Amino acid sequence: MAEKPAALTVIDNVSWRVKRLYSDLSNASDAKKETFNEKINLLVTKIDRMENKLGIKVVTKDRRSSMATDIWLLTLDDELAEHRKQLSKRIAEVENLLGQQDALLDVLGEKPRNLSKMAKPDDIGAFRNHVQDLQELREARLDEAFDLRYSILTEMKVRGIEPDTSEERQLLKPTDQRLTAEIMETLRFKVMDVTDKVEGLDNDMEFLRKGISANANEMQTMYAFIDRRAKKLDASEHSYEVLAKQLRCCESLYAMTWKILTEELCKEVHKYWKLTKSQMDAKHDFVLSINEGPWKTLEKLENEVDTLKKFYETNKRLYDLYDCRTEFWQRLVALENKASDSDQDYHRKSPREDLELTTINKTLLNLDGEIKKLANEFLEKHNRPFEIYGQDILKVIADPKLTDENLSLGSASAVTAYETLPALTHILAVLNSANLYKPPSSMTKRKATGKGEESSQDLTGLENSEASGDQPKRKKEKKDKKKKKHHKSERKHKHTNIDKDNDDEPPANRPLIAI
Repeated sequence: MAEKPAALTVIDNVSWRVKRLYSDLSNASDAKKETFNEKINLLVTKIDRMENKLGIKVVTKDRRSSMATDIWLLTLDDELAEHRKQLSKRIAEVENLLGQQDALLDVLGEKPRNLSKMAKPDDIGAFRNHVQDLQELREARLDEAFDLRYSILTEMKVRGIEPDTSEERQLLKPTDQRLTAEIMETLRFKVMDVTDKVEGLDNDMEFLRKGISANANEMQTMYAFIDRRAKKLDASEHSYEVLAKQLRCCESLYAMTWKILTEELCKEVHKYWKLTKSQMDAKHDFVLSINEGPWKTLEKLENEVDTLKKFYETNKRLYDLYDCRTEFWQRLVALENKASDSDQDYHRKSPREDLELTTINKTLLNLDGEIKKLANEFLEKHNRPFEIYGQDILKVIADPKLTDENLSLGSASAVTAYETLPALTHILAVLNSANLYKPPSSMTKRKATGKGEESSQDLTGLENSEASGDQPKRKKEKKDKKKKKHHKSERKHKHTNIDKDNDDEPPANRPLIAI
């Protein structure tokens, strides 16, 4: 009987412990359930926010009856992670669109539009259309700017008009990517300004041509009068001095005119050598071919200018396209060199650099296509390739190593110290070394009779005596027939310069003036 109370006590203790364990389990389960519910509610709240941000509807947000709480929690967590990825992609797209807008606005100078990083699809679509409109505006301005610059530079290059300032020089560069409304307006104004300058230059040239024609007629009339007057003068010392003075004036004017014509033609030849990108060997052969008299020299120079000018004007479009391509190619090389530097990261270049690289590559592709078309037309018409510095232009644009600078040097056999001089120095040096100016036999030195009067000069002795710039002193002589032979011998060794500026003298039996 004593064991029964003990058994009851044990049962009571076990019962209490079971109740206590059950109570603890129940409390823990409720706490865990509450935790799950809190997490689920938090996820649902986040999903609701994500719905607003992404503009989508999350289907799995509603719990199915047979789904365990922990499974439901994991499902919502996975769903949220997936939408976070979508949100990250959308944010990246927004940032990319904003970067494109910044690059375009930097070029176009337009006002920016704002776009939230959490923008909805409709807002992103509208902004994408806005960026597309900016790209189309840029393309339109780029084409217009290219045409405007081409028109301006073409006229300036042919007419010899130089940019007034460094800002204007930068404005006219084909590689300049600035396309603001102000710059476009400036380019349009510059076209009108250059057109006005060209018209003014044409008017001035026409005025000068008429002036030269009128003066040439007057000079011919004057020389006819001088010739007629000279035949009427009596044979006297005074008449001799008058004729000698007139002869000096005529010869001085003729020599000065001939020199001016030669220098200007040399400059024209040099100009069109540069414009037509002539080969060094061709320049060398032409310079060496000038070994005849002054009039032959003028004729050869004039023929060379006419030939080069006609060829340049006929193929002007091809030369201009090649020059433009050279500038874009140099800019592309500069950008690529900058990107390949050790301190630069090619994959982290700015959107503006990306945009510029894309534009340059596209422009080069278009230029190459048009150059190939024109070069092939030239080949079919003339049965020979169009050459740049003696090289086929198609090979030049296909080989990056054939730069404009390297080609302009020509072949090694043609590159000498002689050919590094300007074209004018070439030709004048050849003219001087060829001794083209022979003194006329009729021009001899004679003594003056009057006190203080100067003897007439041997007008053909424009010698290259650089070591001595002083003219020999003119001696006063008495009229003494016995000493004439002595003075005649002196005349062979004494020459004076007519004018310091006139280095060259026309040969005998030539017209006194030719304009």
